[in-house]
Amino acid sequence: HCLRIFLIGVDDYKAVSLKVLFSNSLIPSLHKDLCLKINEKLSIDIDAIECRIHGNVNQDFELD
Repeated sequence: HCLRIFLIGVDDYKAVSLKVLFSNSLIPSLHKDLCLKINEKLSIDIDAIECRIHGNVNQDFELD
């Protein structure tokens, strides 16, 4: 969990891609700057995923 967050933060995607590092379970632990980075690089809406996690939308999110 912590290693994934660290690797996302340092932009070291040579060994493991951001898509592999990211998991919905990380969202509550991510700082806003990392959320923005993930939004930009993976073109996903973390705010929408958070709503789904908290039960605001009855739909699962899956990465392409």
